[in-house]
Amino acid sequence: MNPPIDTTELPLWLVNAGVAEGRGLEVGPLNKPRLAKDRFRVQYVDHASTEDLRQKYASDDAMRDHLSEIVEVDFVWTGEGPLIDVVGDAAPFDFVFASHVAEHVPDLIGWLRQIGEVLGDDGRLCLAVPDKRLCFDVNRDLTTMADLVDAHLRGLQAPGFRQIYDFHSRIIEVDAAALWAGSIDYSGCERTDLDPDQWAYELCRKHQQTGEYVDGHCQVFTPASFLDVYARLVALDLIEYRIAEFQPSVPGTIEFRATLAKMAASMPAAERRQIQLASIPSFDDTVPRPRVGAPAPGEALPFFGVSAREESVIRAKRRLVESAKSLLSRGRSGSGGTA
Repeated sequence: MNPPIDTTELPLWLVNAGVAEGRGLEVGPLNKPRLAKDRFRVQYVDHASTEDLRQKYASDDAMRDHLSEIVEVDFVWTGEGPLIDVVGDAAPFDFVFASHVAEHVPDLIGWLRQIGEVLGDDGRLCLAVPDKRLCFDVNRDLTTMADLVDAHLRGLQAPGFRQIYDFHSRIIEVDAAALWAGSIDYSGCERTDLDPDQWAYELCRKHQQTGEYVDGHCQVFTPASFLDVYARLVALDLIEYRIAEFQPSVPGTIEFRATLAKMAASMPAAERRQIQLASIPSFDDTVPRPRVGAPAPGEALPFFGVSAREESVIRAKRRLVESAKSLLSRGRSGSGGTA
């Protein structure tokens, strides 16, 4: 039995979600779990086993010295089958914690449903999601309902060509501290270390020719756009959660936070929708717009506050570029069809 947990070490939003006393899952902790097994009643789920993750990151310069820190994965969920089948009798859980994961999911609607299947009634899904205004998505368009419905009805289990291309052609390095201060304006900025459109197309072709999973942010949100999409999902009966707690973007981070509570399937649809819509909060936006006349960035600006998974995505781009170019060169003589 775990000793009593000192909740002063937990952010209030996780305390409020019952993480201290509940039994749950942490999704994708890699080598930096937020909830340690020796202190919380938690199990870990990831897209690969511990050994496979260590092999995957063995060539990663930043991870090479941290391979032993990769957590022992309890459940491997590749996305090809239902999560409920993977966790089996371990379900239902009281909470699922996913930090900087939801934006990587190709089919967000389907992912939310599968998480719901392993939660008990009123179980909590705790999401930390990057605000695109504070990270390398700053110049990307927001995710729309059309994007979510398209991905869901096509049953995407890996990022589609549009998701791959948009992410890898439009991300840029940013200084999030300057964005928080409103002292920099990235409008119109593009990558200068490579041709972003050529690079993105090469990755799409690599995915087409080899089937290799190309990671990236499939979803792009601000706090306001997240709530707007949530309301639209409610109207179409495509989401089974109410909003239990919502924190707009937190100073010193690049993320906003949402705790979603699973609603009983037996509840009449009209009643459920009424409760869900009433749960949508109003809030004061915490992120300033760039001040008039704010300067454009210089040549080299640091990344700030990204997750380990996102750091690996950026580093992987540079390792893959030569092989992607080679594949593209070999494929130019072919038909190069699309999916």
